[in-house]
Amino acid sequence: MATAKYLKSARIERSLTGTEVGNLLNLSQQQISRYENGQSAISIDSLHTYLKVLGKDWLDYFRSVILVRVHANYY
Repeated sequence: MATAKYLKSARIERSLTGTEVGNLLNLSQQQISRYENGQSAISIDSLHTYLKVLGKDWLDYFRSVILVRVHANYY
């Protein structure tokens, strides 16, 4: 679910609609919505492309998703 929230937040940060991201990724708006709501798993390859479209990289993703979860579970 953390990845889904990250993707939606990053999309909104870039002022893109789900339809616009879908067009850039050659996916439907419905599939973008499924990714962003955690209803559909996203492959590593698709996540990599998604990050590039949103102007993000793996370091930002790991800092925002993985480290936050580790920190939350630690305390």
